[in-house]
Amino acid sequence: VKLYLNRRNLSEVRNLKYYLFRSLKNNLLDMLKVSVDTCSIDDYQYKFTIKWNILNELIAEEDKKEIEGKLNKLLSSLTGRQREIIYLRFIHELEYEEIASLMHMTIQSSRKAVSRAIGKMRKLKVAFLFIIICLW
Repeated sequence: VKLYLNRRNLSEVRNLKYYLFRSLKNNLLDMLKVSVDTCSIDDYQYKFTIKWNILNELIAEEDKKEIEGKLNKLLSSLTGRQREIIYLRFIHELEYEEIASLMHMTIQSSRKAVSRAIGKMRKLKVAFLFIIICLW
């Protein structure tokens, strides 16, 4: 509500998740300052804990190895240039203009190359894995 009411005074947001976390933290600190008159926030120690089960770690590691194996198999079906373009586009999240500049091609050619690489992977019936990897 505070963000909405003060929306005209807010600066430009580049990373929404960070901005919301920072806003929440500042709001909690403001509430703490109002409730405690004699103490400063520096007197409090934050206890940020996450319960993590060793079984979760083992499962995550096993899943990671399986996904990496499938990804390597998927990428090995592409040409070297297609692998490089996929790497630049999805791993480093470069724009088509940036890829075109790096690869010495036109912007249209970079779009077409990405499209062809994705099409080739779809033909292998593993497109869902590619999407999971990109979101991972």
